[in-house]
Amino acid sequence: MLAKLLKQGMHYASGTALLSIASLISFPILTRYLPVEEYGMLSLLVTLSGLLVAFYKLGLQQSAVRYFTKDDNDFSSSLLYSFFISILFFTLISLGIYYFIDHEIDSKYFYTLVLISFFQSLRSIVISNYTAMEKSVFVNFISVLNKYGALATMLVFIFFYEKSAFSVLLSILCVDFIISLVILNKWFRSFDMVRPKKDTLKKLIFYGSPLMLAEIIQMLHAFVDRFLIEYYFDLKHVADYVAPYSISKIISDIIFGGLAVAIVPIYMGMWNRKEYANTSKLLNKVSDYFLLIFPISVGGLYLIAEPLMGVAASEKYAHTAYIMPIVFLGVGVFASTFVYSAGLRIKKKQYKILQYVTESLILNLILNVLFLPDFGILASAWATVASYLWMGTRYYFSAKKTIAVSLNLRSILTGTIIGLSLVAVDTQLPKLESYTLDLLIRLVVGMFLSFGLLLLLSAQIRTDCKLIYSLLESKLLNKPA
Repeated sequence: MLAKLLKQGMHYASGTALLSIASLISFPILTRYLPVEEYGMLSLLVTLSGLLVAFYKLGLQQSAVRYFTKDDNDFSSSLLYSFFISILFFTLISLGIYYFIDHEIDSKYFYTLVLISFFQSLRSIVISNYTAMEKSVFVNFISVLNKYGALATMLVFIFFYEKSAFSVLLSILCVDFIISLVILNKWFRSFDMVRPKKDTLKKLIFYGSPLMLAEIIQMLHAFVDRFLIEYYFDLKHVADYVAPYSISKIISDIIFGGLAVAIVPIYMGMWNRKEYANTSKLLNKVSDYFLLIFPISVGGLYLIAEPLMGVAASEKYAHTAYIMPIVFLGVGVFASTFVYSAGLRIKKKQYKILQYVTESLILNLILNVLFLPDFGILASAWATVASYLWMGTRYYFSAKKTIAVSLNLRSILTGTIIGLSLVAVDTQLPKLESYTLDLLIRLVVGMFLSFGLLLLLSAQIRTDCKLIYSLLESKLLNKPA
């Protein structure tokens, strides 16, 4: 069990890191070569595309993970039929909105967005199917290939076609079309099309649709504070907030993202096989490690925040570094829900998930409106923490009715002691003029201190390090689980 989780977690974590690197490469290219108005337009269009993709998927990517059954032609056929039902329904709604409601979206943008959304939602559902099969290498390969293919194609379109938002959209569409054809062809060869059963169709659609709404609300949760900051202040304040927020999100994805993707299909499969005790054991093990690593990550980010902002986002954003560890608290708590919402996902209580996400969004709005005018972007950062903490708490107490995941106080205490030690180190280290050298020194000091204290204070870490060493030595990680 541990070997499988480590193996797939490492695959997804490496993929997340590669995707993050691609994002860091594309960002300065877009900001430097696109005119300001075109870059602003691209941001709006990409956000709109994300909402369309969420609608088109109908939450079926979640249904694929929940109900996946190996060598089941009815399941695969029903999944495909459900997707095309969703596409037809929401495309008609999109066309109706476009033609009958006043807007300023040019038709070339609209139709391109519809096509992009179609291919991206299709790819997401098929990839989720392979995730459920625990095909981590293939999923990783496709995700990285798509990201870097889009990056390379974007460069071609920008430098040889035109420097515009529409040019970037066309480059995205080209890559999405090719990648979607490749994975769809592979998927079609894995099953025989049959006429789906109504019960299976209903099961997939009714499980996924509330999660679709939850996904859309989560997107609104992530972006609403930016619009409020612009409303109360100006775009400079928005940039000051978004820069450290984005870096915190990337770091959270690198640390926790791979594990989050890997563990869900594993515990779903174990529960479906009625391995209830092992499912509980796995979730508690992951929870223990999360509660240990999370406060250390917060303290470490506090230690390196200012030079990291200076190196990654340029000197003009270094003064916003204090936002980074605060926001990381929020996005880290949100990342933890892949463990603490397990009971809700297992028992198909997606309406509860929708309810808690909505409550979190409302709380985030209220806190921003109350405190943003007086306390600035600091209020938005703490509102992010408070709203995600509310969501995580609601998940935990509701999900534990199905499967209890303990909050290991020893892990929390050990992680907090090490995290506070890293904060204390920050007060002792001098701030160097060179952000790069300062970052390097703080990284080395922080890593040695963290690992040393972990080995000293955590018996579980010492035991598991020996286990991992023995697994690597015997090459178990290279064998099929």
